[in-house]
Amino acid sequence: MEKKSETEKGGRLRLKAHCQRFRAWQQEPFNYEFQSEEVQCCQNCGHEFVGNYCPYCSQKAGVGRITWTSVYQGALELWGMGSRSMPYALWQLIWRPGYFIRDYISGKRQVSFPPVKMLAVLAVIITLLEYWFVPDAAERHAVMKNPEVSNSPLGVISYVKTFLVWIDAHQEWSLLFWKSFVILPIWWLFRNAPAYPRHTLAEGLFIQIFMSVLSLMITFVSDLFDDMLDWLKIVSSLVCYHQLFGYGWWGTIWRTVCVIACAVCIVAFVVLFLGVFVGLYEFKA
Repeated sequence: MEKKSETEKGGRLRLKAHCQRFRAWQQEPFNYEFQSEEVQCCQNCGHEFVGNYCPYCSQKAGVGRITWTSVYQGALELWGMGSRSMPYALWQLIWRPGYFIRDYISGKRQVSFPPVKMLAVLAVIITLLEYWFVPDAAERHAVMKNPEVSNSPLGVISYVKTFLVWIDAHQEWSLLFWKSFVILPIWWLFRNAPAYPRHTLAEGLFIQIFMSVLSLMITFVSDLFDDMLDWLKIVSSLVCYHQLFGYGWWGTIWRTVCVIACAVCIVAFVVLFLGVFVGLYEFKA
């Protein structure tokens, strides 16, 4: 019994140490060190230098013969992913979303694939994957396939349904559209965050672009399991805001709930405004 208890205690200690290493990696995963302190000769311009890149022509040090890795990198460059890998950025976004987003908006942009391009490219890839592996996903997501325009004075519902059908066919823009309503509430409720205070509205837009990418991946995985994993979107948002802004879990949760409530009020106001505007237009016509 004593031997078993010691084994269990050792297992818990190893698990705790592993979690601590993972936590440390989440907060600071990058290690910028010189490849060598030796003087190197650039194979492109012939300049001698110390470091990872030639200061005259910017070619990387240690360029050797063409290998299969070179072929792989050339294929990535076709999509504009040669210098900053999209798979690497997605990997970072999955395992350390808030820290990764904070790195980007605070100036560490060399490690991230351009977020707007990443959202567009990922939307194309996921659309193809859903066509092959989840053919009924479009039917589950569709709001209304053939909306009919009403002739009533307040026929805005039909126009809203038409708009919802359009954004449902463009997942990357629909996610960004819905998330744009939380930019202002997040800026107000998280403006005094201990880890990243006073973020701007422009930075808030990029935060939501990254979160749209994350939501797009979760949506695809959830589609594979008949929408059973949609709850991961809420969990991922809480984890992201917790890591990004540095509030405790309780502070993150109540602020996120307030953000959602504010966003719902903003959407309701926009829909009401459009209803009155379209209704008056149709009444005059």
